[in-house]
Amino acid sequence: MNYVADLCFKICEHNIEYLYSKHRQKFLKAEFTYMKDKFVESREMISNARLAMSYCKMQLSWEKQEVFACLFMDSDSRVLRFEKIFRGTINSASVYPRVIAQKILEVNAAQIILAHNHPSGNPEPSAVDVKLTQQLKEALQLFDTKVLDHIIVGQQQVVSLASKGYL
Repeated sequence: MNYVADLCFKICEHNIEYLYSKHRQKFLKAEFTYMKDKFVESREMISNARLAMSYCKMQLSWEKQEVFACLFMDSDSRVLRFEKIFRGTINSASVYPRVIAQKILEVNAAQIILAHNHPSGNPEPSAVDVKLTQQLKEALQLFDTKVLDHIIVGQQQVVSLASKGYL
């Protein structure tokens, strides 16, 4: 009996991989819609880093140029807004703390998760990424806003600067 169950599972798994490869955009769109509905429109809580990383990956992994975004949250970690704030070139984007502070005040955020993509596909943080994270953390403290994480999205992988000890 286990042989039949294993065989059925392998057939289903193969078909899902085949369907995914053929209809990748539709799967991504459905997943994006689900995540948007779950967190932004229903003001769901981001209760752990894995959820935040998944959400940011859905938003940024397909971008062809560097995009810097923020996930704005209230004091209970409920999502208020996700916004792509800065766009750059294939390997950099200029980020201005003043603009982020204006957005924080606009949505009345108490916490924030910073996120950007690396179009090269490699999500490892650069020295510039680490320095920017520290500068933004210090600047946003003046607005009583806590920087919870800075997530870097590659094409397949995602890195959390908080989990690497940079925050």
